[in-house]
Amino acid sequence: MRSILRVSLLITPLLVACEPRAPVVRTLPELVIEPSHAELPTEMHVLLPPGEQLIWDVRAAGFSLGRVDWVVGDVEVHSRFATGEVASAFGAAHHELTTVIDRAAGRAVSADEQFDHGGDHRKAMTSISADSYAVDGGARRALPAHGVGYTIHTAIGALRAWSASEHHAGTIELSVIVLGEPHRLTIEQVRDDEVGGTKAVRLDGHVDVDGTPAQFVLWLAATPTRIPLRMTIGVRGLSVVAQLVDG
Repeated sequence: MRSILRVSLLITPLLVACEPRAPVVRTLPELVIEPSHAELPTEMHVLLPPGEQLIWDVRAAGFSLGRVDWVVGDVEVHSRFATGEVASAFGAAHHELTTVIDRAAGRAVSADEQFDHGGDHRKAMTSISADSYAVDGGARRALPAHGVGYTIHTAIGALRAWSASEHHAGTIELSVIVLGEPHRLTIEQVRDDEVGGTKAVRLDGHVDVDGTPAQFVLWLAATPTRIPLRMTIGVRGLSVVAQLVDG
């Protein structure tokens, strides 16, 4: 159960990240676009409707691990993950992330993030500009070429907008910064699918976790708002699912 819990915390806001040795749901600096890669639509960089409130149940191997609460305001997005009573018996975990967004520019301005799992406590305040970021007031670090700093919130918003556009083809690479550490998320395929009888758009890819590729799949409702219906991550034989239960 403990190893399942660690993997489940890999993809917070939707499946909150947590590997005890390395932060796992990183703040997403934007799509790193190679010439052959797809581009985000310029008319809508993030799809994060103000007033949106969503809840996902996070499960693995038949066990409910906890839930993720997600709230979108006018200029902030907040998400919170906490393990349930059963999972907490094997190691309580908690993750919170608040992203301040610039809607006109379609990007994150800052991220306030904290993570607790057993005796492991981490906290990071990240400021984000168009081409760099800084953690806890430290030296600014350059973003990848053509990158724009994204948190997991605005990255999900970017994927929602991209999948609803006419340009969702090719491969997209996202450099994800969580708690000050970058990871790369790659979306390799987009196709039509269903989730519980609801028409959906499925995005398949992988995320690098400490050098290990983990399978990543995101299902978005095939509607104009592209609500995230389900997300899965699989690594080292473990698979964790976050399923929308309210929203």
